Amino acid sequence: MRYFFYLTSLFFFFSQYVIGQESDLSKGCVGVCKQHCHSEVDKNKILKRLLPDESIHDYDVKFYFLDLNVTPESTEISGTATIKAEVVADQLPKFSFELIPELDIHSIKVNGESKNFIREVDNVSIKLENYKKGDLIEVAINYSGKPIFGGFFSGINSERYNQSGARVTWTLSEPSRAKQWFPVKQELTDKADSCYVYLTCDSKYMAGSQGILKRVVDLDGDKKRYEWESHYPIAYYLISFAVAEYEEYINYAKPQAMNGDSIPIVNYVYKNQLSTHKPKLDKVPGMIELFSDLYSLYPFHKEKYGHIMAYLGGAMEHQTMSTMGSLEFTISAHELGHQWFGDNVTCGTWNDIWVNEGFASYSEYLALEKLGYKSPAQRWMNEAIEAATRYDSGSTYVPDEEVYEGNDTRIFSYHLTYKKGALLVHMIRNEINDDDKFFNILKTFQKRYANKTALGVDFKEVCEEITGENWDDFFNQWYFGHGYPIYRIKYSQNNNKLIIDSEQTTSSSETPLFKTTLYLELRFEDGSEKELRLKQTKNSEQFEVEVDQKVSKISFDPNRRSLSKISNITTGIIDQKKPSYFLFSPNPTKGIVNINLQNSDQAKLQLVTIDGQIILEKQLTSRNSIVDLSTIDKGLYLIKVGSQDYETVRKIIVK
Repeated sequence: MRYFFYLTSLFFFFSQYVIGQESDLSKGCVGVCKQHCHSEVDKNKILKRLLPDESIHDYDVKFYFLDLNVTPESTEISGTATIKAEVVADQLPKFSFELIPELDIHSIKVNGESKNFIREVDNVSIKLENYKKGDLIEVAINYSGKPIFGGFFSGINSERYNQSGARVTWTLSEPSRAKQWFPVKQELTDKADSCYVYLTCDSKYMAGSQGILKRVVDLDGDKKRYEWESHYPIAYYLISFAVAEYEEYINYAKPQAMNGDSIPIVNYVYKNQLSTHKPKLDKVPGMIELFSDLYSLYPFHKEKYGHIMAYLGGAMEHQTMSTMGSLEFTISAHELGHQWFGDNVTCGTWNDIWVNEGFASYSEYLALEKLGYKSPAQRWMNEAIEAATRYDSGSTYVPDEEVYEGNDTRIFSYHLTYKKGALLVHMIRNEINDDDKFFNILKTFQKRYANKTALGVDFKEVCEEITGENWDDFFNQWYFGHGYPIYRIKYSQNNNKLIIDSEQTTSSSETPLFKTTLYLELRFEDGSEKELRLKQTKNSEQFEVEVDQKVSKISFDPNRRSLSKISNITTGIIDQKKPSYFLFSPNPTKGIVNINLQNSDQAKLQLVTIDGQIILEKQLTSRNSIVDLSTIDKGLYLIKVGSQDYETVRKIIVK
């Protein structure tokens, strides 16, 4: 997913930029965070509710067939869901799936035989006999109901989309909301081999879904049935539909790898609105051709790509047919990027949502960069760094304790998952400094995990394989670690020798050091420029650089290659023998401070008020120590760290 905008009284966050006179892109959304309004509840109860019956792991889904009656007038739904599966446990004494209680089950048949069932909250189980490993089972569930909806993260929604009263109903199942509209096994690693979605509605409406529209069947009662069939593996949350008064517009992409063949892009837009949206839709073929070149051929090229409009505040990358609340350039690029990262290769856990969102978000930047929108691409990158540095802490990887039903705010964090996630991809690209090699990594990752799931560490392994380098430090710092580096640069020049002294602190005590590339730009007196890439592996480090003329200015990362900040850049005499005695971060602090000793394993620390009163003393016994100042009153203090040799004093703000 996606972009989403918070709507009126529920939630609102809107971020966009105007591309202006340089192109006809009009406006492009550069990202919005996902939040979910929910009341305070006991987390243990949520966790318990989220977990399905253990027997759900005893079978492998092969096929979903949803034959449903739908309407844009409400969320009311009825019909039959058929799950075909293979037994993978030694025995299968019961078959379990998830479905919310608001949907009534009228009957269940197992291989054609009617069965009783038990419902416990969202879990449904059927007692079985004589099913063993390797057996195939077909479970048909006839059900109906009107699910309650509201907010972006509802499994099914129905809203009015214009002043005339025209309505649209659509689904959005990520991360665990599929059970709100169909019987399902919600396990990321179990992709169904294929999926059919048959949708019956009043004949004045159109209904869209995955795969190819095999036929539209006229039925009695002025009804039509839209029969969509897909034969690609699909994760449960990517199954979808939308229904409204649409009109169809088809355009085509012709990637080089197709050797002249084309991929249809099937667009369902609101009736009488095609003229408004057509210019935006006509930019998508170029995106498909670009990503097919950069990532690998569009993974579902034997079926289609497409868009279907709905009244959600953003978009959702449903496989082969994204559900779109907006068709702006970067939103379209984001959802299209998901067809590779999220749909073809799906995150194996919600902890690793970066596999989906980091790469889809970076697809926005690549579309701008590669399709000729240079200034908007630069603005996109500036905004991404600004957004990611608003959070001093937090990892792109989502810790176990933060993955639970209802915590969509954290899983889909705008700052950490989307923007920092995209910047991780950007930094990997710049660390490699070889686009052929970088995009080879993306293609290898797509090929290796096609139609499967993958973790962040799986991508790390591909990086190591293609580059021949160890990426432990990078992923420990940037993926599992917290925050970002903050630099203080001092430099001096003696003839052709440039001395650069770099002190690195970090925004979070969780990650006291980033062993990463420091990007500087030298400007010489004749106006020429040179980019420096310096590998900093210590908090305080000095570099000698040979230059052939006078340096007039040093700029910090002007090309925005890294997620970092600069405190200041100064020029003056540098003591090459005595580095700063200690570094600390963050500053200001809300309590926890990381102390890094530069040339000793132990020292004495004092926290002193401005008028000289010592309010804290602590003996430091290692190069890296954590000091808790959470009980100290807010204000400005001096922090002194010293030994018998010398003492260093710095200012610190406790807030």
